[in-house]
Amino acid sequence: MHAQTDKQAGFTLTEMVISTAILVVAISLGMTGYLYIWSESSRSGIQDALDIAVQASIEKIKRDLRLTALEKIFYFPSGAGPYTALSMPRARDDDGDGAVDIDSSGKIIWDQTVIYHVWSGNPSQLRKTTIDPRDSSLTVTQTQAQLNSVAIVGNASATYGSTNATTEVIFENLFSWNVKPQSSTFDGYAPVTERSLGDVLGTAVLSNGNHTLQFRIVGKNPSSSSYKMGVDTLFMSPSASIREAEAQLPATAVSGATIPTNVYMSAGSWSGNYHLSFPSTAINRSFTLTMASDRWEETNFRATGETHEDTTVLFDTSLTPSDFVLQLDGNITNWSATAQTADPSGSQDDFDNLKGSAVRVLLRGKDIDESGFILSNGGRCRVLFCAGTNGNLRIDGAFIAVADATNTMDAVPGTMTRLWFGGANGVSINRGETAWSDLVAFDISKSQSYLVSYIVNNGVGNGNVIRWEQANATGFAEAYIIPGSNAPTEAITMEDAWSSRGDVSMTNTIYAVKHLFTTYPTNGVFTSTIFDTRDTAPPYSTATAGITVPTGASVRFKVRTANSNDMSDAANWTNVTTLSSSAINPGNRRYVQFRATLQPNSTGTATPKVRDVAVNWSGATAAVDIGGTFTKGPDYGIFELLVDGQPLKKGVLVNLQIFDYARAHGTSNQITSAATAEVTPRNTGR
Repeated sequence: MHAQTDKQAGFTLTEMVISTAILVVAISLGMTGYLYIWSESSRSGIQDALDIAVQASIEKIKRDLRLTALEKIFYFPSGAGPYTALSMPRARDDDGDGAVDIDSSGKIIWDQTVIYHVWSGNPSQLRKTTIDPRDSSLTVTQTQAQLNSVAIVGNASATYGSTNATTEVIFENLFSWNVKPQSSTFDGYAPVTERSLGDVLGTAVLSNGNHTLQFRIVGKNPSSSSYKMGVDTLFMSPSASIREAEAQLPATAVSGATIPTNVYMSAGSWSGNYHLSFPSTAINRSFTLTMASDRWEETNFRATGETHEDTTVLFDTSLTPSDFVLQLDGNITNWSATAQTADPSGSQDDFDNLKGSAVRVLLRGKDIDESGFILSNGGRCRVLFCAGTNGNLRIDGAFIAVADATNTMDAVPGTMTRLWFGGANGVSINRGETAWSDLVAFDISKSQSYLVSYIVNNGVGNGNVIRWEQANATGFAEAYIIPGSNAPTEAITMEDAWSSRGDVSMTNTIYAVKHLFTTYPTNGVFTSTIFDTRDTAPPYSTATAGITVPTGASVRFKVRTANSNDMSDAANWTNVTTLSSSAINPGNRRYVQFRATLQPNSTGTATPKVRDVAVNWSGATAAVDIGGTFTKGPDYGIFELLVDGQPLKKGVLVNLQIFDYARAHGTSNQITSAATAEVTPRNTGR
């Protein structure tokens, strides 16, 4: 028997070589995967860090911008921008609620100067230099010099406020940053012609005096067919006074062949019924208006709180161009038989029905009760009489008097006034015709009723009239008659008291008297709305007016001021001196009001007309919103507004982009994060 020999298991050399190769490949793949994961994790971490940093930086900048005033921001370097540094005042906000603190006079407390600037060192940095407290006495030139020094030196060590300055790093290493003021534009396109109400185009600081407003066409909406522009009203003053744009014409400068004009807007909703129209047909066309910084212009006389005493506002088409005017109310057919009786045409009375009779017709005043029909007050009057169509009418005497309120059959003693006809006591009127009495100096008040009394000739064929019969029960008699059979005389006709007679009959019919015409009243008063200048002590200078005054007529103005918005502490109008020239000195108080007293010519047939009134004062330097109401339409373009040659600014555009590098496999990859913010500062420079 042979002995058993054990066999040993193992790898051949070839197997070992193959196994080793496989292991190396596996390790290599594992390391590559690990390095890839690590690289991506590193990139992601860097990206997250950059995103957080850029958002934190932009939010800090936005927070400071919201607590400043657009018009107080200074930029570096000089030129049109974009800029790499800016300086701004920062309002105090001690409790951090975003609402700025103000002093006892209502002024914003600007307690810091904040400067954002670039330091191009190694590493580069975005820095914030804060000067606290702010030196508010620095001039514009000094404030710009302060910013320039900080931007160049890197801190405030070499400029104003160096002892109160601190500098911190907002971000460092690679970054790109710039700021640029955003100018305001207005797109006038709309599918149909309409108004865009109360648009604020931006903010600017206005000092006292005149300023130029240049409107420049910069483009058009793709849907628009042209580059027109229309302005209805403008506001630009610290008092927020709204002014008619067309009233600012003519333009002081125009670029292009077309000029701005006032155009009537038939749609009727445009203020003053007009707008300023600039029919531009291309970009870069412009026109310029010159306007005072602060001024109250009253052109339409339709503001809330105005009062009229025998004055009215009419759209006067006799003017070129037509315009709203303030004038006396009246010089009209003030009463009619048709209105009082609701009988639209009247009818023929029986032949000679009123021959020899005395007739007294009641003309009911508007303010007596709801059934009154005298429309307005008047200083002189005349009456229209109508003959019938079947015969003539002869009036031997006619009179007008105030009706007694207790018995409308009777006249108030002492008021009976004769009506003349071409200087004669009576008049003959052919059949179907009419005759006016002469104008007589007899005041008509709509708060009273009147009696027109006349005696009819007793001749055959002379007693024919048109009559208007009351269609509605009113409780009033329309006329009173003493029949011809009682042979009334002219003396009886003009007696005050008819109620004591026993031969008077009452009727619901008006005979012969068709119209009462009145001239303008002897006096009319317009009291304006109360205007808020928003200045505690405005130095008033002048009150001017555009007026037309016929010979013999007059307009007198008074101006008063008050500290209270209801004028309760203002002088009584009777104690206010009438302006003898345009210069005014009513007391420099915040609220202002004017009164115009109008009187007609000697015949009462011509009224003065007031087209506009302006009250002027030296406005304080202040930051104000500028804008207006603009016309939009299918052929309107896009415009911008330049104030005193500078584009009107509406906000600040901040661009911040930061970089870093992620290294892997011996190479570097740049990682970027960016943020952009357009910020509108919430405060003004008050």
